[in-house]
Amino acid sequence: MQRVTSPKFGFLIDMDGVLYRGTALIPGADRFVNELRSRDIPFLFLTNNSQRTRRDVVARLTRFGLDVEEEHVFTSAMATARFLAQQKPRGTRSLSPRGIQPSQTPRPPKLSVTRSAVLLGR
Repeated sequence: MQRVTSPKFGFLIDMDGVLYRGTALIPGADRFVNELRSRDIPFLFLTNNSQRTRRDVVARLTRFGLDVEEEHVFTSAMATARFLAQQKPRGTRSLSPRGIQPSQTPRPPKLSVTRSAVLLGR
């Protein structure tokens, strides 16, 4: 007998130009996020900005008046980490002062080194 599963439903939401433009919240964005939360609909905010941590993104969205937590944010750095983990299932080592001491390092390093990859960014 084949098991029937219900489809997964949720929203993957870009931010710049969708939730806000520059320093202004796009009209209705706050209502949309509040409605997702009130209906318990899963959602993630996506960003391709590798310089910001989840905490940074949440702080920015909070300044716009949006009620979100870190688990609502998926960054390009997280996507890269997942990709590398899939490439090296037994793990890699990485050097990232921001990851070690996020409150003491103002910006991520220009160079991150792993056993199997070098990531350049900024």
